Amino acid sequence: MSTSISDRLIQDLKTAMKAGDTDRRDVVRLLRSAFKNRQIELQRELEADDEVEVVQAQIKQRRDSIDAYEKAGREDLAGKERLELDILLTYLPNDLKPLEADELERVVVAKIDELGLTGPADMRTLMPAVIEATGGRADNRLVSQLASAALRRRAESVESPTS
Repeated sequence: MSTSISDRLIQDLKTAMKAGDTDRRDVVRLLRSAFKNRQIELQRELEADDEVEVVQAQIKQRRDSIDAYEKAGREDLAGKERLELDILLTYLPNDLKPLEADELERVVVAKIDELGLTGPADMRTLMPAVIEATGGRADNRLVSQLASAALRRRAESVESPTS
């Protein structure tokens, strides 16, 4: 790894301030603050893995906020959180970036086929298998939605193979 996330944040803060990009500036400041808090908590300098964990925690926090704001009908606040989420995702190494929905759908269908699952009752078997297969690179709510839909489709196709 050539530069740490912390080093990149310093450069990005300077760039955002020069460009007048207040959204990026604010997210970078929040992330640097989260790094500092984690450093104080651990009572040592952060290592690369620690930095990634902090970024992942911030991403999870944004996703939870987006979900809560959408349920409350506050699309304005959800939009702000989505913008922050997009910026935070740029700080994750490529091999840890979340899977897109279409990639995740392929993993779900492959696991259903591999495990020979037939319907919604198999959700308890499917979820851990998909989570393990994605190596933590998937939003579990999205996994649950995709898995549920795929298992329903599988059950419908098994029930009525000939119409």
